[in-house]
Amino acid sequence: MDKNYLKPLFQKARADLYYPPIVEFEIANVTTSEVNFKTSKYKILLGKEFISNLSQNAIIGVFHHELNHWAKHPYDVKTIILETNWLGERKHKVIIRNLFDDVIANLDLIINKGLKEIAQLYQEMPVINKADHLLRAFYQEVTGLYFGEIKIDEKLKEKLDALFQIDFLDTGRARLKNNIKQFAKIIEDLIEDIKWPFSFFSWENFCPHEIKKAMNEIANEVDIREFEKIAQEVYGKPFLVEKGLGIQPGKKEKASPFIPPETAWYEIRAQRYAIYISGIEKTDSLYPSEIKDFSLEDPIETYSFIESYGQILPGISKRYEMSYFEGECKVKVPDAVIVIDSSGSMKHPDRELSYAVLAA
Repeated sequence: MDKNYLKPLFQKARADLYYPPIVEFEIANVTTSEVNFKTSKYKILLGKEFISNLSQNAIIGVFHHELNHWAKHPYDVKTIILETNWLGERKHKVIIRNLFDDVIANLDLIINKGLKEIAQLYQEMPVINKADHLLRAFYQEVTGLYFGEIKIDEKLKEKLDALFQIDFLDTGRARLKNNIKQFAKIIEDLIEDIKWPFSFFSWENFCPHEIKKAMNEIANEVDIREFEKIAQEVYGKPFLVEKGLGIQPGKKEKASPFIPPETAWYEIRAQRYAIYISGIEKTDSLYPSEIKDFSLEDPIETYSFIESYGQILPGISKRYEMSYFEGECKVKVPDAVIVIDSSGSMKHPDRELSYAVLAA
């Protein structure tokens, strides 16, 4: 099976999802399918052995699944970071987040977009563990489609009933946070470190500039304490100044990588209030500098009615010669008065928002 065989299937999948931003794929040395986030343009990677055993509809289902993560959910690095943070200290939170996002992407494909090839894909893949049995049973009950042979015992039946209480397709911020926590409670004791149908990814798979962009967006949405917690998880403690950590004399060159998360938070927040100092603005305009004879080739706008005595005759009619006048227009320079109250009644800027620090 070569790329030429897969290309029309990929094009169909992209058209079905109204052309999401992933525009390339390749056959690679991967187990199933995954997305390469390190390239300038995201690229879907397909395992050669994996797709060789799939039908055309199942392969389209693979493409639908991977593409819908960026057409529907999680859509961006910011969401991935936030979802991971919401799961706290759970042991398998990367796996849990991926499974949660898979449920949203798969349900959206079938329920909202009417694309059923994802069910064909599951039919052609073996069921691998209890969590897989549970999620396939959930898909079948919700969509009415067949997702393969499944077995549900009493314990899984209770978990299945609990999954029905989650509105997975409501991806608003508040609901999303509650949903992923509820999902984690249901499924975390079923997680096993074995192969799953799809590969797992996290914010660590993205380029540094995309992570930085996501963190900038997060800083504008969360308070300083939550941002500090997220920053420590994303960047790691070696890249942050911990409380009480100092730089020894003569070692100032080592200070540059150490950026306190609270400092980054204030810097990002302050960008929206930036004031740019402006000075004198140069202007120019046309003015009549002298009188000359008017000819029929000259613009009528330059014709001088008074100097021509109202006549348009050769040798009598006159016109203005226009010249540029360069001047200056003074623009008011904004004043900045910075006053910081350093008394004991001021808020600690590391613990809660300090408008004095934000303004400074």
